[in-house]
Amino acid sequence: IYGGITANGNNSTIINAYYPKDRISKGIENGKNDGIIGVNSNDMLKQETFEGFDFENMWLWAEGYCPLISEALL
Repeated sequence: IYGGITANGNNSTIINAYYPKDRISKGIENGKNDGIIGVNSNDMLKQETFEGFDFENMWLWAEGYCPLISEALL
């Protein structure tokens, strides 16, 4: 699996960024990384894992998948 979490600048803060820690490793360079959260792959498929996600207005949820950004925001 390939992917990335990035922010712009050394003083950026990332919050509520989840990744499957049993499938990929992470690399943190500059900035704060308290908001990058590793969970098991099975938990990536559970809506309750994604604390702080707005599934009413911003994120789409389909059982068995990871959250998807709403098409209305693209």
